[in-house]
Amino acid sequence: MKRRNVAVLAAVILFGTGLPGYAQDVDPTGTWDLMFTTQQGPVPAQMIVTKQGTAYAGTITSDLGQAPIEAAVKGNAVTVGFTMSMSGGGDLSVTMNATITGDAIKGEYDAENSGSGEFTGKRAPQEKKSGVAVDVTGTWLVQVTTPDISATPTIVLKQDGEKLTGEYQSAQYGTFPLEGTLKDGKIDFGFTMNIEGNSISTTFSGTAEKDALKGNVSYGDFAQGTFTAVKKQ
Repeated sequence: MKRRNVAVLAAVILFGTGLPGYAQDVDPTGTWDLMFTTQQGPVPAQMIVTKQGTAYAGTITSDLGQAPIEAAVKGNAVTVGFTMSMSGGGDLSVTMNATITGDAIKGEYDAENSGSGEFTGKRAPQEKKSGVAVDVTGTWLVQVTTPDISATPTIVLKQDGEKLTGEYQSAQYGTFPLEGTLKDGKIDFGFTMNIEGNSISTTFSGTAEKDALKGNVSYGDFAQGTFTAVKKQ
């Protein structure tokens, strides 16, 4: 895998104490449909934010490509940082400062020497739960897509309540044991790949349906992307 420069969040918005109405941090997770105002005209983008432990991460995708993000929340304020690798060479670092009200977000962005401006967006509604428990036990055929590569590993899962165990099987790199959880239709699992002496912490996070999985994948600092999977019949 090609090593990529992953953006590190440059700054976190800090507000003084005593702000009325925001005693609790907002939840920024979800899929956000954004519109950036630029000198070249409006630019749409989609941002997916997930919670990983106590931190927020995810991806942002536009006509320029896809990049991993890191986010921080304070009250109803959120700061998002990412670095987009440009097709013509070089990297573009962007910092977004915004406020979230319900399912709406608005704020300003700074794209280094490429300008700054405003953006707005809305959070896409979550799919209603069917009320039917999902059992992901079985063999899954996976399609992984990153800005640099695509791969088709196989994942074997065994579900015991909310606990998941199994294997990640790669024709190129071998087989690796995995562990994870499935709760309320959200699936998270991870494992460590040992490739040419490098240990790569790998995580999959997304949603699970009866015969389909989809979400985000992170191969440590080496690659970020998305995945889909169908259950082998």
